[in-house]
Formats: sequence, C-alpha cells, structure tokens
Amino acid sequence: MPNIIRVDNGPKIIFRKLDNSCKYNVTLAFIQPVKPTHNTYVERLNDCIRTELLKPKRL
Repeated sequence: MPNIIRVDNGPKIIFRKLDNSCKYNVTLAFIQPVKPTHNTYVERLNDCIRTELLKPKRL
C-alpha cells in the first residue's frame, strides 16, 4: 500500500472515495489547480487507457 497518492482536484464524488484512504494511513497529495503537468505520467496513462483499452476493436 502506498504512503502517498498524488491526485488532482477532480470531481468530489471521486474524492470522497479516495478520502476513505485516510483510514489506511495513506496521504492524499494534491497537485496545483490547473497544472496537469504536475501529474504528467498519470495523465498519459489515462490517455492510453482511454484510447487503446476502451476503444472497440475491429477485426
């Protein structure tokens, strides 16, 4: 289990679920608002997941 999870200032619904991580002694570290470059690796991974894994495959 990680000690720190870096998150953006996204939707509050997701935040509430992540907030439960505090009971496992995991700290949430927020990036600066409107600075997605502070989270580039995660943003790139999310983009790959959206474009490659979630798009329908044609045979």
